[in-house]
Amino acid sequence: GGKDGGAGDERKKWVSGTVVSVLEKHAYIRCPMLQGLYENDVYIHRNVLDKAAEANGVEIEKDLELVFPLHISNQGKPQASLPVFLADRQFVGRIARWNEEKGFGFVTVEEIPGQDIYIHKSICDKFGFPAAINMPVSFQLHISKQFCPQATNLAEVIG
Repeated sequence: GGKDGGAGDERKKWVSGTVVSVLEKHAYIRCPMLQGLYENDVYIHRNVLDKAAEANGVEIEKDLELVFPLHISNQGKPQASLPVFLADRQFVGRIARWNEEKGFGFVTVEEIPGQDIYIHKSICDKFGFPAAINMPVSFQLHISKQFCPQATNLAEVIG
């Protein structure tokens, strides 16, 4: 993947992890879902991490949980970009697309521009409401085994 525009670049792979070390110019994130795939923890530029932390009102520290799109550096190492901090937070977005026949759709969220969050009909059913386009919802973010961001613990936002 990356800048070459080759096959497979259309969809970003998202992963979740925990900050394990914070240095002056960079930090490292441990990602259990990547164990066995790469030798190293995931690298992130410190300025990228700091900018995201400031935008989210979060202090950078060890054990901070986050999700991010993964890309591979020119040296073949895993690297994070555009981190989103979890900290048990509820995100608020709107259902942008919904396919009733297939039973899924996508939510858009301001804090995660350019990335739709997958939502399955069973999540709506579990929490007792039908999905509709433009419906405001709150949810927690989860990364699937297929490296896709998904909505969980969904609730309709009233008012």
